[in-house]
Amino acid sequence: MNDITDSPSKEMHQEVNSSKSKKSKDKTIDLDSKIPAIKQAIYNHYGKPNNVVKEKFIYYRGRTTPSGMQMPAWNEGGWQKGRFTVYVGYEKDGLQMTRIPDEGEGSWFFSTNGLSVKIYLSDGVDAILEL
Repeated sequence: MNDITDSPSKEMHQEVNSSKSKKSKDKTIDLDSKIPAIKQAIYNHYGKPNNVVKEKFIYYRGRTTPSGMQMPAWNEGGWQKGRFTVYVGYEKDGLQMTRIPDEGEGSWFFSTNGLSVKIYLSDGVDAILEL
């Protein structure tokens, strides 16, 4: 029986895995690892509000709602969109309250490609920041 699978030469010859070469060419940037850099870039440009109670950071990725509806990702041309919101604390009538400051002071809509971040305010792109 001259089957190639039983021959000792099989150990010397390995199949070429083309997926390994594709991965090296199409390196994707892990956007989750960029969250601290994006927050810091925004704070460096706009300043950090006083009395920060909570920070909320979200990428608008594709998902399925609890009712089963498909929500598409907000990703255009390699730019992933998202929102960064800061809640600040204040006192009112002796009670501790939280609020979201105005857009550009505590709430920012952005898009990122992992190397830079575009900040959008109500009238369009306000700044392009390097990470």
